Amino acid sequence: MSQQNSPLRIHIGHPLGKTTKAARNFADALDGLGGGTVVASCSANLQLDQHWHARAGEVLRSAQWLLLVFSERSLDRDWWLWEAGYFTAVNPASMKRMVCLHHPDLNVPRTLHAWSTIPATASHADSLIREMLASHPSASGRSLISGVEGKGIRLLIDCLVQCCIPGAPVTAINTAHPV
Repeated sequence: MSQQNSPLRIHIGHPLGKTTKAARNFADALDGLGGGTVVASCSANLQLDQHWHARAGEVLRSAQWLLLVFSERSLDRDWWLWEAGYFTAVNPASMKRMVCLHHPDLNVPRTLHAWSTIPATASHADSLIREMLASHPSASGRSLISGVEGKGIRLLIDCLVQCCIPGAPVTAINTAHPV
């Protein structure tokens, strides 16, 4: 299957707790882009039973992007080590497509600097979403970002920022810049 005919697959890795609802909302918003052009998953949607590792492995093997989201308290646990290690082991060329999105006030440890670390601000979230969607052509050959405008991109931005900053206010930013 060519990249043009396959969906863009994004996995959102996050700690379970305060950010779970926001991560699910972001995954749902990405899935809502329609037509099966984007398939998003998140850690909260992986059923934790005796087969979780096989399902998680399949999700991470098929993902083109891994977003690790860190709120201000999520660095005190090592939840992200397994997902990051597995993703980069099975997708060696994907180092630039593993992004650590973090609370803007968080002092990010050096171990995370091997990957792209981005503060969860509206402008950074906007750029990241545009980069992810522009990296994968739709079935028509056009960038996926061309189908998301105005309120759609603002919804994605707000959902992504709230993954790192639970309860963050809805933002109003200018999304009219060229892709």
